[in-house]
Amino acid sequence: MVPTSIATFDNVQNTLRSLNFDFEAQTGAIGEATIRSKTKLKEYSFVFLACGTNDQETCVDPTALDGTVKSTLVDYVKSGGRLYVTDYAYEYVRQGWPKHIHWYNTPVNDATISAGNGCDRTEINRAGTWMDPGLKQWMGVVGNDPNGEQLTGIYTTIEGVNPVTGESPTGSSISITPKIWVAANGKPSTVTFPDRCGRVLFSTNHTDGARAGGLLAQEKAIVYTLLEVSTCILGNVDK
Repeated sequence: MVPTSIATFDNVQNTLRSLNFDFEAQTGAIGEATIRSKTKLKEYSFVFLACGTNDQETCVDPTALDGTVKSTLVDYVKSGGRLYVTDYAYEYVRQGWPKHIHWYNTPVNDATISAGNGCDRTEINRAGTWMDPGLKQWMGVVGNDPNGEQLTGIYTTIEGVNPVTGESPTGSSISITPKIWVAANGKPSTVTFPDRCGRVLFSTNHTDGARAGGLLAQEKAIVYTLLEVSTCILGNVDK
């Protein structure tokens, strides 16, 4: 697995390094060139576009709204890639898959308007709940409360997820509803959904870069989810 990150904060690369994951960190023009290249992207099993990838003041990075970037990321996922996006960088998901997730203060289905409106300008901490049974069990095993813990560093809100008509790995029509792995104050916080042969993971939660005191509970939850979505897709539905 060779992920790439072009984040300037929410330093997921620090978490990956602490877990001994092999990755290539890219910033600036190099990273932007990569996410415009269908050929280059397919060299990676995962692409990480963390919160700091997007503009910190407006949540509207021109790169996220670029038509070439949109089509390249969609092609990457359909071809089997895994796309990981967090918080302020949500437009990278919204532009390519506008119907799956309903973000705060943005319309459902139409990504051509209200770009960046889904961001809160101040950090929010929320009560987290592990929604997946396997995740609940695993969090207890690794020393956390299996029912949930406080989530920190949240700047976006998911209002809900929507059933959409998508494609199976063979290209046939299939109904897809994003899977909710973690909830924050009762609303979706970490979700995944498949698109043909690949998957998209979005989380409102930062990794916070593997602090000296060890992995945060939300980091452990994201690691578990990453491991789950790295498995082969059977029937093109996350369960």
